[in-house]
Amino acid sequence: MSLSKYFNPIPDASVTFDGATVQLEESLGAVQNDEESASEFKNVGHLEISDITFRANEGEVVLVLGNPTSALFKGLFHGHKHLKYSPEGSIRFKDNEYKQFASKCPHQIIYNNEQDIHFPYLTVEQTIDFALSCKFHIPKQERIEMRDELLKEFGLSHVKKTYVGNDYVRGVSGGERKRISIIETFIANGSVYLWDNSTKGLDSATALEFLSITQKMAKATRSVNFVKISQASDKIVSKFDKILMLGDSFQVFYGTMEECLTHFHDTLQIKKNPNDCIIEYLTSILNFKFKETSNSIVGLDTPSVVSEENQALNINNETDLHTLWIQSPYYKHWKAITSKTVQECTRKDVNPDDISPIFSIPLKTQLKTCTVRAFERIIGDRNYLISQFVSVVVQSLVIGSLFYNIPLTTIGSFSRGSLTFFSILFFTFLSLADMPASFQRQPVVRKHVQLHFYYNWVETLATNFFDCCSKFILVVIFTIILYFLAHFQLSCL
Repeated sequence: MSLSKYFNPIPDASVTFDGATVQLEESLGAVQNDEESASEFKNVGHLEISDITFRANEGEVVLVLGNPTSALFKGLFHGHKHLKYSPEGSIRFKDNEYKQFASKCPHQIIYNNEQDIHFPYLTVEQTIDFALSCKFHIPKQERIEMRDELLKEFGLSHVKKTYVGNDYVRGVSGGERKRISIIETFIANGSVYLWDNSTKGLDSATALEFLSITQKMAKATRSVNFVKISQASDKIVSKFDKILMLGDSFQVFYGTMEECLTHFHDTLQIKKNPNDCIIEYLTSILNFKFKETSNSIVGLDTPSVVSEENQALNINNETDLHTLWIQSPYYKHWKAITSKTVQECTRKDVNPDDISPIFSIPLKTQLKTCTVRAFERIIGDRNYLISQFVSVVVQSLVIGSLFYNIPLTTIGSFSRGSLTFFSILFFTFLSLADMPASFQRQPVVRKHVQLHFYYNWVETLATNFFDCCSKFILVVIFTIILYFLAHFQLSCL
């Protein structure tokens, strides 16, 4: 069974930057979907990266290095609102102007960070099945076959009946949870994927597995993938198709990993510490710490550059690195490609052929799918539901014994009023117990809305429906027990 036939991305997808100077607004952090990212970037201020030139094609996985990478990713994700670039340059998706494309096709741009957020009491197959139901309007049997194929490809068949879990609920391992996140993200069926530090917290073997899976799915979905990785072994780095290096203000390099090492190590004569891996070597160049590294190699106490060739090149700041990049044959190669792409793109509006519905399934199916998942969540966390029923029965027996056999005369009128008031107050307080679960549910819902699985209000409606049903049953049980113990009126006469 081939997975490629189920994914229908925009054909010949590509992302092209042609001399673009990107400006990221200070208010970027305010639009983040998680508090950690918002607090990290709300004080970034005004970021400007000048003269970015590269082209990434479909099926490619590009490693992006540099301090402003996360801010750039989020700027690309919220492109029509928070991404600004100079009119001298150009950013395009295929033959479409990027901001127009991001505005009309937001579901084609997918952003994923390092957090693996899922409903802990859903099993692996329930989680994947729900995502498939939201994005693929296909028969049930075909959807099940697709789910099983995905679980097999990602090595999750043996845990498909296991809870996903989280830090507090026992479930699958961290690496397996990461694979679930990857499946869920690719099921979103986008054309551009932005993986922001998605290997954070993973060991080297699991991180390598993440990249292998990402490359496999990139080929299957024919999508463009940009990946930010803070730490990685040489084996991981060598697997990327291209590498994009961004300084604080300028682009420093774009090309294959082999070309990158040739440019910095052989051409610019920036020596690599034998104890450093490739990504540490490249990061030291971006942070302009290669002089310190060079000194440690030769045992010097004062800052200097190792070779005479490097001194001749006069590399003193990031601008010098950018200038040398512009003078390199690699830049000229990509500049010719990007300039030709922009010249051929005369279209000012988004190609109608590239526009697809934001939501893949109709509203009725969204409501049905979310309702089924709400029921599965309740059944998965059945211990909480059982504890509520037991609590209601015990409380009704205790309170009923205190107000046992209230006289039907005016002597018992105060007791009847007190009991009625307590019954209302009890369920008011009981509803407060659902508040933590409601807040814990919001990050998952926000992620799914971001992936355009469903409308936000659809999930709210489905959840409230089952909450009302369960509360109604609890009220009936509590009222029946209390009514007869308190000896309220037993006849209509």
